[in-house]
Amino acid sequence: MAAQKAIVCFEGSGELLTDKIDGLLVKNGNTDAMADAIIEILKNRDLRKNLGKNARHTLVGMYDWISLCKRLEDVYSKILG
Repeated sequence: MAAQKAIVCFEGSGELLTDKIDGLLVKNGNTDAMADAIIEILKNRDLRKNLGKNARHTLVGMYDWISLCKRLEDVYSKILG
């Protein structure tokens, strides 16, 4: 995600991804669908670039310093009540 590269993965390992937005997700264990998805991004340059760009945007949005500090603050608030 950080490298702005298109991602193809099984649903079980794509927790941060939204299918066809920032990655291609295929059903767990469906190797034929995995192969088809890989071929799809290899053939479609625009899709490949958009998936990579969106994946980077998703990652930066979730893990920038402000978001991380807010989440940490929320944890402390819950603990301290």
